[in-house]
Amino acid sequence: MRDPQPMKNFLLLGAFALILVGCQPSDDYVEPERKVVSFEGATDDRLVGAWKTADGKGEYNFKADGSFALMSKVTTPSGAIDSKSNGEWKVKDGQLLIKDQNGNVVPYKLTVADKSVTLALTGSLKNEVKLNRK
Repeated sequence: MRDPQPMKNFLLLGAFALILVGCQPSDDYVEPERKVVSFEGATDDRLVGAWKTADGKGEYNFKADGSFALMSKVTTPSGAIDSKSNGEWKVKDGQLLIKDQNGNVVPYKLTVADKSVTLALTGSLKNEVKLNRK
């Protein structure tokens, strides 16, 4: 009977070579293009004022000058922490555009009712937040 050790070493070497080749960056890789959302539009008087999230964990304050403040409670494994964000807001074509302090613009589908507003994230992060007039 033949010694299986040389065959075993050959297979291990082949597997190692495949791992090395498979882990090399491809010259064909193209970084996906991020969709840039332009920050254009105007403030909407229907949104100006203080709003509270339906779950009571957050408060938005949309100001007439186009600035906003968001105060919320964020749940972490060690408990809830307070989070504050500021930025700018505009409305265009049925979307609320939120621009953070780093210049990132996030579009929300906007639905305005009498004393409530629904903001829905589109794309892969589908999420909906209902706000009630404070």
